[in-house]
Amino acid sequence: MIVVGDLHLKKSEAYFSAQVKFLKWLDDNYKDEVLVLLGDVFDSTPHFDIYSEFKSFLKYRKNRTLILNGNHDGNYRIGEYLKGIHLMDNVDVLFEETVVDIEGYNCLMLPHKKDMNNYSTIKGEYDFIFGHFMIKQEAFGNEYVDISSLNYKKMILGHIHLKRQYGNIIIQGVSLPTRNLETSNPILQIGKNFEITEVEVPEFLKIETINYDNDKKTLNKEFIYNIVDAPSVKSVYEKFKEYYIRHEGIQLKQDTVDSDVKFDFDSNNLMKYFKQFIDENKVNKEYSDIIAGYLVR
Repeated sequence: MIVVGDLHLKKSEAYFSAQVKFLKWLDDNYKDEVLVLLGDVFDSTPHFDIYSEFKSFLKYRKNRTLILNGNHDGNYRIGEYLKGIHLMDNVDVLFEETVVDIEGYNCLMLPHKKDMNNYSTIKGEYDFIFGHFMIKQEAFGNEYVDISSLNYKKMILGHIHLKRQYGNIIIQGVSLPTRNLETSNPILQIGKNFEITEVEVPEFLKIETINYDNDKKTLNKEFIYNIVDAPSVKSVYEKFKEYYIRHEGIQLKQDTVDSDVKFDFDSNNLMKYFKQFIDENKVNKEYSDIIAGYLVR
């Protein structure tokens, strides 16, 4: 059995190309294994290319695939994105709590859904619990599921993107970075007698921060870069035009302020500078009058 964390498949590059390579790697190496996906297959409403790529991946798998519904796998307007996929042969999409047998293990599947409060009242003993929700150790405020009454040997969770472990609770983490500051995490291979092995994922994608002065010799054109100490945004895109750049990750070089320069911020000067600004930038009069009202208070 192979267990994979949140995929967050999305069309933007370089994420999409890396995710396609990851799915191919899974197919090449683990086609014959039962596959458990821990939810958030999609990052948002899936583009046709993403949906088609994922269905093709599932279609040619020789063994069973079980998919937990995640909080990113639907919305109240469109519904559940995985609804069509659950009709495929050898694919089970879990929208409700379900007990299943996976290679002789008694497993409780706990997908994300609107109301998960009843999860704390579930009875029974389980070998594995696979879930997509927040536990108290990782929660913000009261946004977590109380699992204190659940009886299990191992719990493996998606939803949290960074790998963690709390006793017999394993938080899987994402297999590929889906946001800035994230890294790849291993997938899990579960064998007989509860043997769990971490399998490292090839470095299909990495998000790095580099200085604008970087000579580019060691840069990978399949990775994503934050650029710091840049003279301007335009210069970044000119110099690194062949690379994937996080626009939000561009940091401009800070000019040194002469300590002898004096600034006069009394209300008269502020209003003068403000009027100069709105004239130069042709700011809408309705908005400029509102802001001017705050400046003279």
